[in-house]
Amino acid sequence: MNTNKRPAGIRIVEETGTLHCGGYWDVASVASLESQLDTIFPRGQSVVIDGSSISAMDSIGAWVLQKLIGKLYAQDKIIRLQGFSPAHDSLISMVAAEVDHIKLAPPPPKTPNWFYRVGLEGHHKLRQGDGLLILIGQVLLSFLGILRRPKRFQLGRTMAIIEQTGYQALPILALLLSLIGVVLVYQMGIQLKTYGGETYVVYLSGAAILREFGPLITAIIIAGRTSSSFTAQIGLMKVNEEIDALSTMGISPIERIVMPRIIGLLISLPLITFWANMFGVIGSMMMTKSMF
Repeated sequence: MNTNKRPAGIRIVEETGTLHCGGYWDVASVASLESQLDTIFPRGQSVVIDGSSISAMDSIGAWVLQKLIGKLYAQDKIIRLQGFSPAHDSLISMVAAEVDHIKLAPPPPKTPNWFYRVGLEGHHKLRQGDGLLILIGQVLLSFLGILRRPKRFQLGRTMAIIEQTGYQALPILALLLSLIGVVLVYQMGIQLKTYGGETYVVYLSGAAILREFGPLITAIIIAGRTSSSFTAQIGLMKVNEEIDALSTMGISPIERIVMPRIIGLLISLPLITFWANMFGVIGSMMMTKSMF
């Protein structure tokens, strides 16, 4: 690309009523040309557009010229073109013939109908279900392979997963469940005290925490904290082609990556659920003691 080319411009000579066009009228100059159109207001009734100084012109430059001509026609000017090369004249004539059909605005996006969206979403769900069934089958095959050859079990990696998903989650679970126990007793106690039934706070809070809040909050914490961590780790391994490298070396990625995480979660989840239940009961017990 020629970096020394003269920029496109329009110069007005008021004495002769001439607009001298020069430079490269191409797509790279369309912004500067359109900004100059707003400053062009010739005084005379007759206007001559001189294109002898135009070095090059493409269809976008010809379209800008047609905008200029249309603006002058709107001012009731008499326009005459001169100095344009034969190639530029033919390009200007071609653009002038199609200027009414040129649409610069992008077409509006096509909105699919309701049946198409339902079918597309159903197709996505079927693909997800198919992938889930494949994963379950691969995990079962890997588990059977570990039962046949226990030496293939990744004990160290599984213990690391138990530490990550269980031991490191103990503080946040203790804090959340104790606060939930406090709030639960406070909300129920105020209502039951009106009817003299504050004794039942013990049974209600115990049943709510042990049956509902303890397992539910534990599952939410594991899903938000641990599952996102697993997704990021496996995604990074996929981007770095580490999973492909394991397959190339004859090592099963399911057995090496997925199985330790599944077994680690199966071991740690019941333990941290008991831990969460215990602190939920402790929080509700402390609140009950202080209120009643």
